[in-house]
Amino acid sequence: MPLFTDPFRLSNDAAPTLAADLDANGKSIATVDKFTLSQTTTSGVGASFTRDLAAASTDSALVTMTQAHVDDDQNVLSITQDGTAGSCYGLVIDATQDNTNNAAALIEHSSEGALTNFVSLCFGGDASRRTAFFKRNITAAATAKPVVEMQQSHASDDQPLLQLTQASTADALFIDHNNSGASIEIDQDINDANACYGMKMNIANAGAGLEYAFKCDGSEVVAAGVGGAQDKKIRIDIGGTDYFIPCHTA
Repeated sequence: MPLFTDPFRLSNDAAPTLAADLDANGKSIATVDKFTLSQTTTSGVGASFTRDLAAASTDSALVTMTQAHVDDDQNVLSITQDGTAGSCYGLVIDATQDNTNNAAALIEHSSEGALTNFVSLCFGGDASRRTAFFKRNITAAATAKPVVEMQQSHASDDQPLLQLTQASTADALFIDHNNSGASIEIDQDINDANACYGMKMNIANAGAGLEYAFKCDGSEVVAAGVGGAQDKKIRIDIGGTDYFIPCHTA
């Protein structure tokens, strides 16, 4: 196993001389085929990188990993966590800064330019505090998939793909759509003997307020009498009984 024999060199010598503190003073350890660190003590951190310098004294990240060969098909970093005792995680990021433009993590694909395709996690700052932020600013010619996609591929799973739990009085889901097209599109294609539903509601208010299936406040409300023929109807299920909403032509 490679061991330190002086501050700047790794060696396989049988009798290494390892100083208590390694002070490289800006030098680098290069051309190392493989380096393995294994912790055998029962306490303490296995490896630690620390820097306590102001921005005027730094111009690079504390730790960088670079895989420079375009034909390599292996990960730059892999984390394996086998621990199950207590609350243990494969990766913990604790960012204490509380500024508007700071986040605990930024994951970016910069092939289209800086900050055009990224996700950031746990923003600081009072006005723009967000737990997660996904952004893409790329032309249609370079995209073929949505910004966020979720897939549940096993047919026997009986759990929701996405669940939203909202404890405050704010909306559980807010959609701000500022272009043509549908704000929500539901595409369900099945071959089953059971009924299928595009949307299900179960709204209960234990207080004095009324429950409404929909609220319409915009131009979708047409203030005009029915002049055309009622030649279509929409089927709805209310408590297991079929009802129909009549639809009229203009």
